[in-house]
Amino acid sequence: MFETDTQVASAMQHHDVVLLGEYHDDPVAHHCQLRLWKAALRLCGLPPVAATGHAGRVLPPPGQLAHPHSGEGGAVRPTTSSDPAGAREPGLVRPAVLSLEMFETDTQVVMDEFLKGVVREQDLVVDGRAWPNYMRDYRPLVLAAKQHGAGVVCANAPRR
Repeated sequence: MFETDTQVASAMQHHDVVLLGEYHDDPVAHHCQLRLWKAALRLCGLPPVAATGHAGRVLPPPGQLAHPHSGEGGAVRPTTSSDPAGAREPGLVRPAVLSLEMFETDTQVVMDEFLKGVVREQDLVVDGRAWPNYMRDYRPLVLAAKQHGAGVVCANAPRR
């Protein structure tokens, strides 16, 4: 059992997929999610895009590592079972992607446009049909992804 979020974050780096869930109206759970998401971004080696200038960069396919300054088609090597997350080469990053059920799959384009700075957050809220508690509970997660150049997947089945 883990006693601190630092211990949880440290354990996360040894896994390709980490699932976090919460009660949708629990502010403590949302706070914990944000802390763990930010820790995951750091552990994946994703500095804030302001530091790298790579806003909206394309993430490598799952299961691959890429040099943070390589851009599209740069130095990429696949991970293997003998390459645990804690034993990566310096300067390499793992992809970090946030998957949210709060946005439906048919709104992925507007999410991608928001992450790239093409549309405003208000456009994301309206055209993305954001949940009523987006601003309070999920906005910090999305903004952290945007700040670090991580992807966000709109994962819920469309209602329409």
